[in-house]
Amino acid sequence: LLLEDNSEDEMLELIVNNCDKLVVVMDNATVLSQVVTDGYIEKKDYDLIEIIQSVISEFSTILDQSGMTFDVNLPNSIIIHANLIISEIFKNFISNAIKYASDGKKIVIDIENNDQFLIINVKDFGTTIAKKDHQRIFNRSYQIDINKKGRGLGLAIVKKIAEIHGAEVGVKPNEPKGNIFYLKIPK
Repeated sequence: LLLEDNSEDEMLELIVNNCDKLVVVMDNATVLSQVVTDGYIEKKDYDLIEIIQSVISEFSTILDQSGMTFDVNLPNSIIIHANLIISEIFKNFISNAIKYASDGKKIVIDIENNDQFLIINVKDFGTTIAKKDHQRIFNRSYQIDINKKGRGLGLAIVKKIAEIHGAEVGVKPNEPKGNIFYLKIPK
């Protein structure tokens, strides 16, 4: 109501935008509880590229503050049948790249598209994760670096979200150094 009378007020616009984001967070928490408890979520057709671009824009300020950049190589549009909770996968991958691989100075996001699958890659250029940890990092409460803040739940939740979409997540080495976290989702 205040915006109707003060449409140019940037502070009010900021408050409205943040309230909208809080509603999304609450919706995502509800969906996450459904994923964990009964494994069912409602799905619709969404543009995957719009989802990824939205996540990228959420991290632009944090990325600037950490001295990193995005290199994004995406097509204009790809429609997938999913729940918007799938965005949490990309949020986690990007957040982890910023937290654990900021010394690599950039994050590359691209898509491999074949007849059966889409593979969305989030590549960092930090310290390469040892092969022995590739599967374990997707387990609950497992963390490689105990000096970093967190509860080790993020990648376990990401794995569950992928599974509910009939997809898989994983990590592999990026050459010459770093990691490629990926989502492999059926078309």
